[in-house]
Amino acid sequence: MCTRIQNSIAAYGGGIYVETSDVEFSCSSNTNKFMDTQSTYDGGFIFMRASIVSVKNTAIVNSMSGRDGGSLYASEASSFSVHSSLIRYSVAG
Repeated sequence: MCTRIQNSIAAYGGGIYVETSDVEFSCSSNTNKFMDTQSTYDGGFIFMRASIVSVKNTAIVNSMSGRDGGSLYASEASSFSVHSSLIRYSVAG
């Protein structure tokens, strides 16, 4: 199943907040779409802490953060991988 998140706002991780987890966003039949996400502080689309996140066949468009990580913010030994995806119009601080 494909995921769509649009027009979301949060203090950390405008679209997704992940802590101490292993997460994969993958869509084989179409494209995951994360658009117009915003955070007050860090990680306009995703904020991750001590986590492993993999993104496949995904479009991340128009993400903005008030401080660091326009699209993503990784802290405390986090790992992020991107495959066959698009990240466009990302703005930090």
